[in-house]
Amino acid sequence: MKRVAKSNEPHELLSYRQAQPLSDWEGMRNDALNGGMQAYDAIVAALEADQGGICAYCEIKISRSANTTRVEHFVPKALPDPSINWALNWDNLLATCMGGSQRRSDPRHFLEPPIENLSCDAHKERALGTINCHGLLLNPLFLPAMPLPMRLEHSTGHWHVHEANANAISIPGNTYGTVEKLVNESIRILNLNCTRLARNRLAILRQLEREIQQASKARLDKSVFMLNLCRRYLGPRYREFFSVYRFRLGDFAEEYLQSIGYNG
Repeated sequence: MKRVAKSNEPHELLSYRQAQPLSDWEGMRNDALNGGMQAYDAIVAALEADQGGICAYCEIKISRSANTTRVEHFVPKALPDPSINWALNWDNLLATCMGGSQRRSDPRHFLEPPIENLSCDAHKERALGTINCHGLLLNPLFLPAMPLPMRLEHSTGHWHVHEANANAISIPGNTYGTVEKLVNESIRILNLNCTRLARNRLAILRQLEREIQQASKARLDKSVFMLNLCRRYLGPRYREFFSVYRFRLGDFAEEYLQSIGYNG
């Protein structure tokens, strides 16, 4: 998971919410008369652009045109709250993958048994139900850009908490005693270490390792070829599984991200 820096609220959503403040999510999506459909289109386009076309939780590539994107409500949209309409609140919306919930031929997005390979919001809903989850798991909007609070286990492709980095940051609203606990719970609630996602990360990691080894065998200057890898994989438009590249490229990645003013 990486920080998401959101753009300003689309004016189509603002206009619709002002005109129909009591509408729910499905009501907006199907409302052609009051601009609800246009608002939905603008929301998805803005979210995909803000996130560089990757899932806010697992970082797999998503695309509305490929039917691999859906809009996630961090706080469940059905949660009653007299002070805020969570369904239409811009800061409550993220773009995520389908979480392995749709049967597909692509094993990157679906893998048997499906119940064990659900992830992201599809697994979050099963794990938490309809509750206000602020402080119970990481919200990409409030995750500091640096340092990365997770470390990747090279042999399994599993994410684990990076104790030193986690203890060096503060997360607003954290209901646990430590950020370390918050990171661990987030990995569990989102099922980020399911077999499907772990295999995807291992494939990325192995390809990157081959590139590094080839450059090393060619006796290329390490600082030069590592910088070139950072430029290729870390921005300005983010690759899927951005954090895998970031973790493996290590200090070179952190220096590069600082140099480009990375903020999510």
